[in-house]
Amino acid sequence: MTNKLPVILDVDTGIDDAVAIVMACYQKQLDVKLITCCFGNVEQAHVVKNTITVLENINKQNIPVARAESVALDSQTFKIRAHGINGLGGYQKEIRTQPIDEDYCKAMHRVVSQNELTYIIVCGPYTNLAKDIHKIKVIAVTGSTVSDKQNPYINFNIQVDNASMKYVLKKIPNIIFCTSDMGHKAYIPSSDFIKSAKCSEAGRFLATLYPSHKDRTVNNGAALHDACGVAWLVKPNMFKIRFAKAEFKIAKNGKEYWVARNMAVACFVFAPINGEWCVLANQRGTGTPDFQGLWNCPCGYLDFDETTKQAAIREVFE
Repeated sequence: MTNKLPVILDVDTGIDDAVAIVMACYQKQLDVKLITCCFGNVEQAHVVKNTITVLENINKQNIPVARAESVALDSQTFKIRAHGINGLGGYQKEIRTQPIDEDYCKAMHRVVSQNELTYIIVCGPYTNLAKDIHKIKVIAVTGSTVSDKQNPYINFNIQVDNASMKYVLKKIPNIIFCTSDMGHKAYIPSSDFIKSAKCSEAGRFLATLYPSHKDRTVNNGAALHDACGVAWLVKPNMFKIRFAKAEFKIAKNGKEYWVARNMAVACFVFAPINGEWCVLANQRGTGTPDFQGLWNCPCGYLDFDETTKQAAIREVFE
């Protein structure tokens, strides 16, 4: 199949990450170019080993795996043991493949620079994305999870490094969130574990992991939070998308501010060129959520610590 979607998987490989990796690797529409390993469900060293373990079990060890961030942007500590002692429910296997030596930021930048549009499926904390955000030209993010309306709580991926989440929300205007309640509804019932074991080698491998996934909401099966991001990329028509305002509090100079991407600025820049008045405009690329290929004036959102004039100048230079 031609015109596959180039994908970077950014994982903290626990059990639902393993399902997402397998799904992404077997989708004909996707071309997994790189997998970056961040701390999260378990320590980064376990994440790297778990990721390679998954790839070797499905014979996809040719996909490059890169070590990434091992601590949160604000160095806070928050641990979870929903995926067993090593993130794969105690599953152990000697790995033969090694992660690449290339710095993960350089590897991400290389992949993005080689493609007109690269999709990054974030399955863990946003630390890697926050660290490399300035090097990425075009980006769409899926697979992230936020609070469940039916069972409200701060999602782990946000809670473990909320500083990175705030930074990403501020810098990336269009993010697709697959919310936690999707992973609670899209789960594999315990009664279907044996069906998975019978379908293929990959199914047998995943069936050994499912019983160890201890989700706080799904008690009779294995939640598939991270796999929902892959599903959205492959079949977005299965989902209902609605636009939402993201806001958070930030402290600066001893004061707290509510930050929200809800006030926009638009700029019109006119200049005489060869005796004619011209207006500055840019063409919307394929990574934009709507009106691709159309032209617009420089525009964007007002940051919490700037005036509309400052925002207008910044948007023109950006």
